[in-house]
Amino acid sequence: MFRLCLPRIRRRTSPATPPAVSPHALHYPLEPSPRVAILGLPLAAGPGQRRLTEWTVVQLESARPQALAAPLRDLEEVASLRALGILKLKSLAYPLIVFTSEASGRLSDADHDRLWRWFRLPVFEQVRASDGRLLAWESEDRNGFHLADDAPATLYDLDLCAEIALASPASVPALTRPSLR
Repeated sequence: MFRLCLPRIRRRTSPATPPAVSPHALHYPLEPSPRVAILGLPLAAGPGQRRLTEWTVVQLESARPQALAAPLRDLEEVASLRALGILKLKSLAYPLIVFTSEASGRLSDADHDRLWRWFRLPVFEQVRASDGRLLAWESEDRNGFHLADDAPATLYDLDLCAEIALASPASVPALTRPSLR
């Protein structure tokens, strides 16, 4: 059987599972990954990624990122500095990664609209634990979320899941956990 979680979350197994290098590594949804500046969270930086946990304008400009991965508050600060002409970031051209948490909740439609106005770039959301561990990430086709194997049950909303019966149940994986909302 297969459980499809509507409208946004679904669980998926390899090869879409992020690399197992570190549970605290950044998972960028597109291949090849551009130069990414990781702001605000102490995540492991992979090739082409620069970790700037407590960043300055000079550090961020010198990184010449093509994409940003950060909590919403850091992206708001970057947008403000760009609006004031203090920060340029002319090389930004790839989707943003926005880190949310169980406590902060998911990005709202208003958040998505503001990010689009500020950066004119698509946004992918990643739900992270307080220690930076990846719990869920938005799918590459932006049609839901994939859940990490160790995602806590507090991320799920049973009311949003629907079981789908197919003609050949043997061709479908076992039931998965319900959705994040």
